[in-house]
This record gives sequence, structure tokens and C-alpha cells, in this order.
Amino acid sequence: MAHILISFINSEMFVLLFSLLAKMVIHKEQKNSIPMIIMPFVERHPNTINDALISVDRARGEMPVLLVSGTPGYKEQVAGWCNWFQCIESPPVPPTLLEHAITSDKRGDTEHFLRWRTKEAWDALFAMKSFLKTKRNWLIWLQDDTIVVDLYDLPDQEITCLRVGTEYCGMVAYKLKRWVVEEFVKRIELEMHSTPIDWILDSLRQDLGLALHRVGKVQHKGHKSSNSKFRKVDMN
Repeated sequence: MAHILISFINSEMFVLLFSLLAKMVIHKEQKNSIPMIIMPFVERHPNTINDALISVDRARGEMPVLLVSGTPGYKEQVAGWCNWFQCIESPPVPPTLLEHAITSDKRGDTEHFLRWRTKEAWDALFAMKSFLKTKRNWLIWLQDDTIVVDLYDLPDQEITCLRVGTEYCGMVAYKLKRWVVEEFVKRIELEMHSTPIDWILDSLRQDLGLALHRVGKVQHKGHKSSNSKFRKVDMN
């Protein structure tokens, strides 16, 4: 009788343990299916980054946020947000990479633009590698001069532009599947000395045979590009 009772208890404990482990696995999978928001930021007018992050906080739900500072020491200027979101700082661009970008130029771009373009790619590379250190399956990429309208009902496509309207998506806002981010990182490492990152992403998407889906969720508020040309601000 005692042997039967012990066997029953052991069986019940096994069922309970198996159930708990299954729930843990399901919870982990559900957690990893929640996108991570990554926003690289540089020194701007305080209202620009504040407005962007207020909109992110309102829209993010359970999504974690990683802020990546591309301006040395500037992380301290947004310390209030860094107490709320995770903040890291991108390392300096290697001088050899900047020199390579300048000497490889074939379009006649200014040195200022080439330095800015290479710094943008370097910061993006660091940010995406930080994302890949997590187990998250989806990345939401946002520029720091944006306003998030909402992040509801995002499609689960490999690559989705989240910029409102019909203007060129650039690198304003995307939802990217993890494997696409992995491929993007490899391509950035190969081409960041010669090609803007938005062009790299466009080229990668075409090489992979992926359609660019578009859902208007994020407004781009930047009105002046890195080459000093003025551009339209996204409207609702």
C-alpha cells in the first residue's frame, strides 16, 4: 500500500513539474515574441528627444526599450529617461573606418557628410548587435526625431516600414525579424564605409527577395537632412 502511495505521489509531482516547466517555456516564448524597441539618439534640441520618448512610452505596452547614445557623454543629458529605459553608449568610430570612408568616396560627398554617414552606420551596427545579444525575435527600429502614433496590430512580416505616408522610408522606422537583423549586421560591416545604411537595407531586402510591407505608425519630424537639404515633415 505504501509503495502504491509513493508511486502515486511521485507521479503527481512529475505531472506538476512537467506542467510548471511547460508554462515556463511558453512564457519565455511569449516574452521573446514581444518586440524590442531600439532608438539610437544623438545630441539634439531637448524637445526633440523628449517628444519622441514620450510617444514611445505611451505606445510601447510591454515592449522593452533600449536607447543607444551616439554622442559621447550625452547619455547624462537624458538621464531621466535612462532611469526609465535601458541606456548604453556607442563606442567611438575607429579612425581607420572614417579614413576608409573618405578615401573610398566616389560620389563627391563632403567630408562632413561622410563622417556623419559612417558614424550613423557605426552606431546602428552597435545598436543591432546589442539587440542580437537578447533572445527577442523582433526589433522595432526608431530614429530619435520621430513621433510614434501607435504600435498596435503590427504585421509579422520579415520587414515592415512603419513610417506614415508614402515618402521614402529611409531608416526612420521599421519592424524587422531577427534573422533579417542578423543579415543586416553582416551587410553593414561589409559596406558601411561606402554606403548609407538605408541603401544597405534596401539592397539587402532585394537580394533576399523580401517584399517591403508598410503600415503607418510613426511620423518623421526631421525637416533637415544630413546634407543640409530641407525635406517634408510627415503629417497624420
